[in-house]
Amino acid sequence: MERYARAELAAGVVIYEEGEVQCLQRRTAVQPDNQIPIAYEQLVRHQRANRLEILGTMLASFRERLLRAIENSITMEERKKARLRAIL
Repeated sequence: MERYARAELAAGVVIYEEGEVQCLQRRTAVQPDNQIPIAYEQLVRHQRANRLEILGTMLASFRERLLRAIENSITMEERKKARLRAIL
């Protein structure tokens, strides 16, 4: 988490402290500018093979916090911000 010591970088991520979200067991940064896409078909395949475990859900405030992080990101291009806003 040292990367987010600078306030202008921290404003572009959603940080959850340990214990704040049931499914996140330690301090976690959700970086909207660092996405790892997972195809829906992969999720279905793992679920059918009993290799997918849902550990919990994000807090109701996650969407709002993520949108705020997107808007405040200094590392994300405006085109990518617009695309993310559209799908949220």
